[in-house]
Amino acid sequence: MGQTVWGAISRAVRTPTRIDQNLVAPNPAFAPAMLLANPDFESETLVAYELGYRLKATSNLSFDLAGYYNDYDNLRSVEPLPGGKFKIENKLVGQSYGGSLAAKWRIADWWRVDGSVSLFRVDIDKAPGGHDVNNGAGEANDPECTFIIHSAMDLPWNLRFDSFLRYVDDLPNPHTPSYLTADLRLAWSPRKNLEVAIVGRNLFDEAHPEFRTMAMAHEVERSVFATFKWSY
Repeated sequence: MGQTVWGAISRAVRTPTRIDQNLVAPNPAFAPAMLLANPDFESETLVAYELGYRLKATSNLSFDLAGYYNDYDNLRSVEPLPGGKFKIENKLVGQSYGGSLAAKWRIADWWRVDGSVSLFRVDIDKAPGGHDVNNGAGEANDPECTFIIHSAMDLPWNLRFDSFLRYVDDLPNPHTPSYLTADLRLAWSPRKNLEVAIVGRNLFDEAHPEFRTMAMAHEVERSVFATFKWSY
């Protein structure tokens, strides 16, 4: 019933922080510094290209498709120096690209379904003359694929039932496995300003990791709880 095409080109800059320009580690008062300050650290830059298409197929069904390409320059790197020391510099470059597809479907007056899937890829490389000790791994740790599907039902007796199905792909650095999980919510509103609900989150597993560091993993546990909301 209607369609729209849009596009954009934008430029962004990340100005240096105190960590980029002033960080020294460990504290020289207690041990010889291994990571030296760099007051000449420059701003990181990004040029982003976006293109999208929106289609309203019927009065009850619509789609949004978007794609993008990002070009990064002057990214932060950790460069080795003589004597086993290091310095933060701007000797990484990179590109990221991907897209997303979203849909909204009103199946009936009382039932709505919407969802989206996203694909993402990032490539970080050393700039000419760069010797980043992390090989660019410290600047990206993102899932390549994610999706979510949401169903909302307005049921008799002032009940509302929401369900969510979520998937997140694995993370590369350090490796964190992918996960698929679901959230459910049943709410009752005996009056317009009163709602009581039972909620279940992360129901497929007792616990799953969502991110990790080299020293620890953050586990998200299954949970079931009730909520009470009164507005006035």
